[in-house]
Amino acid sequence: MEYGQFKVEWPSMSETDNSDNILFEASQIAEQELNSDQQTAKGASNTVYHTNSSHYSDISEDDCDNLEVTKLVESTVVNSRQFGKTVSENELKDIVFSRLSPNTVAKSKWAVRTFHDWQNYRRTVATTSAIKTFQGDLLQMTKEQLNDALGYFIVEIKKQDGSEYKGQTLYELISAIQYHLRLNGVIVHFLEDNEFIGMRNVLDAKMKELSRRGIGLDKKRADIISVENEDILWKKGILGSDTPKQLLDTIFYLIGLNFALRAGKEHRNLRYGQNSHLSIHTSESGDQYLQYTEDVSKTNQGGLKHQKHKKKVVRAYENLDIPERCIVRLYEKYIRLRPKTCACDAFYLQPAKLNSKEHWYNSIPVGVHTLQNLVKNMCLRGGMTGNFTNHSLRATAATRLYNAGVDEQLIAETTGHSSDAIRVYKRTSNAQLQDVSDIIQNKRKKCKQENIPKSGIQEPSSRELSIENEHFKFNLKF
Repeated sequence: MEYGQFKVEWPSMSETDNSDNILFEASQIAEQELNSDQQTAKGASNTVYHTNSSHYSDISEDDCDNLEVTKLVESTVVNSRQFGKTVSENELKDIVFSRLSPNTVAKSKWAVRTFHDWQNYRRTVATTSAIKTFQGDLLQMTKEQLNDALGYFIVEIKKQDGSEYKGQTLYELISAIQYHLRLNGVIVHFLEDNEFIGMRNVLDAKMKELSRRGIGLDKKRADIISVENEDILWKKGILGSDTPKQLLDTIFYLIGLNFALRAGKEHRNLRYGQNSHLSIHTSESGDQYLQYTEDVSKTNQGGLKHQKHKKKVVRAYENLDIPERCIVRLYEKYIRLRPKTCACDAFYLQPAKLNSKEHWYNSIPVGVHTLQNLVKNMCLRGGMTGNFTNHSLRATAATRLYNAGVDEQLIAETTGHSSDAIRVYKRTSNAQLQDVSDIIQNKRKKCKQENIPKSGIQEPSSRELSIENEHFKFNLKF
């Protein structure tokens, strides 16, 4: 019988009484042929054919008379480079756990710890049978017990100084406990399941009570940086390119503003070198631009749910009007002053204490906490008051685009939000607020003079406007 490139003829079991030896010899011949081919084609995947079993004592001679060929089983010569290191069960769990957001996990741990502390406190003060206590771990509670316990928890929980949590914080506490349960295989839907309607009613009532008392109504948002304040940062030398620290701060500011990056984490994750997020290109018209290409972000983590997510790609073109503020030119200078060989791929590097004309930075990443406070510290040095954070750059980018009348879809592509979520970053200007007030009070506003083609309009009097063409003519009196 021919099998691939080998032809093996099997004698019937009735013609010989040493069938095991013949089968073994035949398989050895096939294996030798394969080994010979393997010598001439290194790296190829080679196949060895062998018999199903080396023992046929249970097969009768009558059955063997009808046996034309022994089934062959295909096996592959394993290429050790094709597979990675074998992992243990604990290592696999660590890989699965790594997909989770560190902030979400931290909130979940805090919520569970707070709930357990409340359980213990309630047991210590339960002096009468009228005060219910709740025993056991969250994971062991029934839905009925969870509904009951969480209702009391929402009403009684306070900050460590005795003040009330905001309604939003209570909502986040419940969500974090739900996250903990789901993470450990207990599937619940606190805001949907009928079993938790009691808890939902308590949460709703508590949030409304806090709102009536004015607790948690003011949401703390990052302030935007006006064009005037940005000019102050440049004029005071807080932004610029004369020193390693100044250039680092400026690159951080311009990248955060032009590419609308989130806080410190997306900055900290920026890579340089292989698979860099940033690259310089030239357009068909000859204009240079710096391009940011997203790989992982808060809304696009590259998992199963994000397969159809459009990758964020944003361009920042060179500023020929004010070259000293040009992001392309400053980026090139920063890259030029980095170490030629760097042990890490982090984009932001610590300024060198002893720097030269060609070497301004060490091969050490800037710490995440330092990055998180850069905008805050820059604004403080500039004499600006307000809640300025790294997130201010993102909010500023969205607000400037809104005020310029840019389409929401284009704004969303720049910031990486959905078109609906982007609206939360729109900031109302003082001029807009004044316009609203003037309209309500029926104040007269100065009308802007429109440029209307003279061919279609006669010069109006102070009380009359005449408009005509070949088809019609009419007068407006006012």
